[in-house]
Amino acid sequence: MHRKNIRFAILVAVVALLSGYLVQAQIRFSVSFFAPSGDSVSVPLECTENDVLLVIAPHCDDEVFGAGGFIYEAVKKGAEVYVVVVTNGEAFRLLIHRPSRALILGNQRQRETLEALEVLGVPQNRVFFLGYPDRGLELLFYEHWSPDVPYFSRFTRIDFTPSVSFRPGSPYCGANVAGDLEEIFRSIRPTIILTSSPFDTHPDHRAVYNFTMYALERLRYEDPFFENTRVFWYLVHWNFWPHGSMTGAGVKLTPPRELLVPTIRWQYYFLPKDAIFAKMRAVRKYRSQSAGGYPLSFVRANELFVEAQRVRIPTLEEGITVDGRWDDWKGPSIAFSLPEVRVHRNGLRRLGAPLLTIAKDAQNFYLAVHAFREHATYRLHFFPIVPFLGHEVYVDVPSEVGGRKTVTVPLQEGEEAIVTYALGQDGLEVVVPLQFLHHAPTILFKMEVLVRGRVFAETIWKVLTF
Repeated sequence: MHRKNIRFAILVAVVALLSGYLVQAQIRFSVSFFAPSGDSVSVPLECTENDVLLVIAPHCDDEVFGAGGFIYEAVKKGAEVYVVVVTNGEAFRLLIHRPSRALILGNQRQRETLEALEVLGVPQNRVFFLGYPDRGLELLFYEHWSPDVPYFSRFTRIDFTPSVSFRPGSPYCGANVAGDLEEIFRSIRPTIILTSSPFDTHPDHRAVYNFTMYALERLRYEDPFFENTRVFWYLVHWNFWPHGSMTGAGVKLTPPRELLVPTIRWQYYFLPKDAIFAKMRAVRKYRSQSAGGYPLSFVRANELFVEAQRVRIPTLEEGITVDGRWDDWKGPSIAFSLPEVRVHRNGLRRLGAPLLTIAKDAQNFYLAVHAFREHATYRLHFFPIVPFLGHEVYVDVPSEVGGRKTVTVPLQEGEEAIVTYALGQDGLEVVVPLQFLHHAPTILFKMEVLVRGRVFAETIWKVLTF
């Protein structure tokens, strides 16, 4: 019995030592195994006195969580720094039922943002509050683009921006969000834009990325200056990342494991100690959130950014016969795969995510779905970025066996476009005439897979250039 106790005590001691070593290693090196290699990193993000930095935040606090240290460093280096907050975060507290309380919370969070940015050196006259609805931005992008059909917030019980906004009284709609961003872009002419991530699990964050890219691409038509504007995104929401127990100047912030893939080129922007402590003080200004835990988990030795890319659609030498077979896909193509394809947690994950390949020729846009599901509907979303046109178009393609089929899609002025598709032994092939896309040189593209009317899987929005 005595020997068993000794063995047990030794085992406990060994486990404790190993656990302590691993915790210390985690704290000191923060899983350096997952850091990307040097050849996978794009041109480093730096800010000089000649730069104009614009940080776009979906809610009050995201600008500090995602880029507070970089903001502080940019101000210290002499750059002009501006911040746009798209919503006031009035829907943060779930227990708020009265609209007046939601508006009070939104005003409080605005004040906290001004206090936090003052710590980082950004004056109040360089902060813009757009005032659009918290938890409603994705619906503005999809369903409420026109001011004729404004979005009604169930939290504030209004459908227009409040009095303390960049443009008071603007109807809640996607066109107004994009228009406000375009006006600010024209006014300050940023050389660097930091915005939220297309991979973020919060729908408002994904929508802000889409609005940012859409507004910038529109301006590239009228002013060559914006061709050189670089856009980077930062991540705030991803399951339980980052862990609240790990914080401080000696802890590295690393990406979520699921997003450590070659297609996402993470940049580690390391902060000096004064920037880290300034960020900590700024985070603590958000008293309506939490003094510790999750907010402070972003206060670490570095911040993470990824440069947003415009993807050029490759041109095929010859057209493709739409028959559901891949034997004639001989030219280059672009593949969409995990994590660019998100499968919803609805019990169908075991079927796998749809893998997409896209290409074009002089007349058509081609799409191949490699991991398809029968009896599903593939909804193809397009946002053509052309002057005087600012709304989404989409087409539903049912995956039905039985040879080539067509879908007729109405266009403007009584015209029609014919979308052809076929489900074959290799998967689903779709051909979309460029006429349907208004011959736009740039589009935002996304695909959803609907099963029994519910979204089973979806891709992130991509900026595609022809």
